[in-house]
Amino acid sequence: MGTVAQAQNEWHVPDAPLRFNVGIESRPTDQRAGIIAVLPDGGLLPGPSPVSIVVDRGGNMLESECVWHNPDEGFAIVFERPTVGLAVWIYVKGAEQLNLHSPSSNLKPGLMVYVQSVAPGSADLRGARQLANESPPGRNARFGRADEIRSRNNPLWRDDNHFLSYYTGYLNPRQAGATWISTVSQDGSRVLVDGKTVATWPAGKPREQGQRGEVGGTVTLSDDIHHLEYLHYQSTGALEMLLAWRLPGQSPGRLPAELRKANYIHSGQARLVGAESRDGTPLPLISAEHLNHLWLFEQPIFLIRCSARMARNNPEDSVYAWRIGNSPEIRDDELLWLLQGKREVAIRLSVTSEKGQASAQIPFYLRQHTSSASIDNPNHRQAYRRAFLNMCRALPTGESPARQWTGDMWQTLLEVLEPYQGSQLLIELFDRSYEDIREMPPETRHRLQDYFFEIIRYTDKQAAPEWLQKFQTDAEDRNRRLHWQLTHIDFLLYDMGATNDARRIIRQLQRASGNPEISIRADIRDGDIERLAGNFEQANRIYSRAQDRYAALRRSQQTRQSLEASSGSTLRGADATPEARERRRSATLRQAQRARVEDWRVMAVRGSMHAETIRELIRTEYLFEARDAIAQWEIEFPRHKIAEDLLIVEAEYYMTIGNYPRAVMLLANYREGVGMTNFLPMAMQMELESLLQMEQDDAIRELIKEIQRRLPNHPVSETAARVLETL
Repeated sequence: MGTVAQAQNEWHVPDAPLRFNVGIESRPTDQRAGIIAVLPDGGLLPGPSPVSIVVDRGGNMLESECVWHNPDEGFAIVFERPTVGLAVWIYVKGAEQLNLHSPSSNLKPGLMVYVQSVAPGSADLRGARQLANESPPGRNARFGRADEIRSRNNPLWRDDNHFLSYYTGYLNPRQAGATWISTVSQDGSRVLVDGKTVATWPAGKPREQGQRGEVGGTVTLSDDIHHLEYLHYQSTGALEMLLAWRLPGQSPGRLPAELRKANYIHSGQARLVGAESRDGTPLPLISAEHLNHLWLFEQPIFLIRCSARMARNNPEDSVYAWRIGNSPEIRDDELLWLLQGKREVAIRLSVTSEKGQASAQIPFYLRQHTSSASIDNPNHRQAYRRAFLNMCRALPTGESPARQWTGDMWQTLLEVLEPYQGSQLLIELFDRSYEDIREMPPETRHRLQDYFFEIIRYTDKQAAPEWLQKFQTDAEDRNRRLHWQLTHIDFLLYDMGATNDARRIIRQLQRASGNPEISIRADIRDGDIERLAGNFEQANRIYSRAQDRYAALRRSQQTRQSLEASSGSTLRGADATPEARERRRSATLRQAQRARVEDWRVMAVRGSMHAETIRELIRTEYLFEARDAIAQWEIEFPRHKIAEDLLIVEAEYYMTIGNYPRAVMLLANYREGVGMTNFLPMAMQMELESLLQMEQDDAIRELIKEIQRRLPNHPVSETAARVLETL
């Protein structure tokens, strides 16, 4: 170990064009095992061969060796554990030869695995041996660290057929003597200890003929570490690779034990933290990681993150452009993206600045074991929505994103959407893919339309009427058209203040809807117009009429259901006579009449439960369900808009979604229409909070005067006084 410099930030190796900063995450189980660091290449590293020089934070040069270099993918080194700090600089420069690891080296890296895909029918042990003998190691293979040789899957990616694999590491027997080592595999495998073949599983041998460790050999081990190599190939059928041993002194008839993690030495692990170029030219450093996946339907959807942020000293004017597979370029320094059913995709990054332009490309493959995202996690939903938006924006203007997505992608989108979230994503989809959305099944189309309109009505009021007209025109049945007519009334009344236009549509629905419930809801909106105009007595009369109509409608529905159940029964014997049927009918009618007398009691209980139910839905972020519950409360008890807390709970909903103007409209209207009620202090407090959010100072001052006049000794008045001091 030599010292090259003492200054922590000094460029220790002047002739190296770039350096990586890595942090040490875990220590080796044996000092000789060193630390393994994996660095990206794909055109990033200098050629013809990248040689690494490792320097710790004290300026000490550390011994290091190359254990893998695939120019299309990356570069891995093992280096001795530093004595100063938990981070090192890895300098990289081009040279004619790599400083390769060999079993005679001082460093003894932990268990590593190399995997190479091959053409069908070409996998064999000779190919696995060639993979092991490559220089640089693994130049056509993928590389990873392993805990043990015990797997029924491809250890590095999702393809379980037609590949070669090579494990290399060091056994830690801790017990000297004659040791039986065996292998079980499909298709073929070979075990070497200290360069000598110990066991070979021949091609085509059934697993049953060696599953008790019969295929093996005896080797005399010392209690020190021994170099182990495991060659394997897979062609077709079931996959297995397993290493087992029987320790010295154990009975020859005893079943060998599988070698586990503790039977090998393991290197520490280093994590790439950043990289920089010596002359400050742009560095296209690709960091790509698989975050998680959602498997909700037939195929999993994988979320990946690509980042260029670890390039530390890129010029400030650097512009980053990504290509994921065949996608068009999308510019950003960090990118979320979705993959479906692809085992490998090329990721390309280009960086451009006044100091120059550079690009690199790596293959990205989804590993066998991946974490699952949760639909119940709002951060996961948001990340998937961002990825969907990136995929939309990567396509040229005028091209529909919908035509690029499978049914699984669309269904996953529906699951991660939520009310009032993902506005830019929905705007992109409806602006560019509406013709495709129109072709979707009604349930999917309706859900997307509802989410979209609840966003566009607040973000672009000028565009909202056109969309309302489109949705009404494209509605496939009468009930859906009526839904959009009611939505249009609500929009005109509460978002546009267009009372006359709203009243015109109300009259149309009252005359021609043909749907009693829709007609009642139109009556309620008629009452809303009077209430907002300050005509509270007239509004109350309209609400009362609507409430009575709905109660009568419910009673008639219940009576009809009872009669249908009675007449539809299969009667036998005496019960089948006309007299018996008449008795049953009379009893059903008497029951319906009693229900009418007692209905006010039942409805009173239901009314008292509405507020609690809606607040719980709001708290748990079931916003559309809360909105539907408000609509149900409204049609059952429209009179609660005058003296009860329906408007207050509705205002809570609009405050939750950030629509403070509508909340203020409702709360101010409630305040103007009531005297002293139990709900008034709460309403005035909420109105004050909403005005503060809107930064309406003049309106805040007027409301504070009203609070102090009507609630002079209430805590709300004290709060208002403190607010007034801050204005």
